[in-house]
Amino acid sequence: MYDCSEANPCGISYDTVNFILPQNQIPRKNLYAFLPTLFDENDEGNDYKNHGKLLSRTGRIEGLKVTVSRNAMSVKGQSLSKWYIGNNLQAMSVADTQRAIERISDITHLDFSKAIVTRIDVAQNFIMEQQPCEYFKQLGMCGSVKPAPIKDGVYYFIGENTSLVFYDKSKEVLTRGRNSVHIP
Repeated sequence: MYDCSEANPCGISYDTVNFILPQNQIPRKNLYAFLPTLFDENDEGNDYKNHGKLLSRTGRIEGLKVTVSRNAMSVKGQSLSKWYIGNNLQAMSVADTQRAIERISDITHLDFSKAIVTRIDVAQNFIMEQQPCEYFKQLGMCGSVKPAPIKDGVYYFIGENTSLVFYDKSKEVLTRGRNSVHIP
């Protein structure tokens, strides 16, 4: 069995990771007031209100999107590897992920090692000889997840709590104008 913890020879990576830190893990009583003091210089944040009552406040701290409500603080909706490493092309090891969580704790002044993970995307880049669509045709069934139609070159398998997504990473990089980036 391979040890993928530090050097990450497996190339398996975490990409998007969503966290929620429940109120009972937050020592500060008024995060609504405290959090905006940490927002990036040009980020005034967004308040979400209902009938004038503040429900949540969202902003970026060192580029990391955070949301605070009266019940919790969350980090979600972005790639942890893009935020921490700068891209999601190279594999982010378990050790990198642990350091990223420590960095989130440092910049928010909260202990995110106690956060609940609500989503985790596990990623792997495969070097292929043919165009990805040639492989998509061969995937067939994958256990309890069912294939969905290919949409915009992305092949989905959807299950109750699991999704598998296959796509052409080089096409994504070129579409986003990063044609000088090497894809490992």
